[in-house]
Amino acid sequence: MTDAPIRVLLADDHRLMREGTAALFNADDRLEVVGLASDGGEALELAKRRDPDVVVLDLNMPGVGGLEACAALRAGDSPPEVLMLTVSDDEPDLYAALRVGASGYLLKDMSPSELIEAVLAVARGEPRIAPEMASRMLAELGRGPEAAPRDPLEALSDREREVL
Repeated sequence: MTDAPIRVLLADDHRLMREGTAALFNADDRLEVVGLASDGGEALELAKRRDPDVVVLDLNMPGVGGLEACAALRAGDSPPEVLMLTVSDDEPDLYAALRVGASGYLLKDMSPSELIEAVLAVARGEPRIAPEMASRMLAELGRGPEAAPRDPLEALSDREREVL
């Protein structure tokens, strides 16, 4: 007897990305796509009906975006793991996703096999962050509090202080 496949819901506002990722996942017998959503609101509705193990969310979608959808999904009684899959390599987006409960943050330029392995890892409770994002995050954290200016105004230029 084999283990049941990981139930995955995909939400991305780009049809090609959504359907291409679904085809990739459905070709792997360890994964089962249980729903496709074009925005976060649709993902929330489908998640209630389909009970996914993992929800793969795009960060920037019209209507209900990925961050809002992630927060709502993670606030439920038996929340699915949430994996953000985005083009945004901005640290504030990474931190915002982690703050609302994302289990992972990946960039869309990764290989298909890496994405599959990340979904499986997140389903096991192992967080996944794109390596380049993790490197930058660790470098920033490694600078420690002494790297931050004591007075926030110190970071401003003379002109910025004048305008302020």
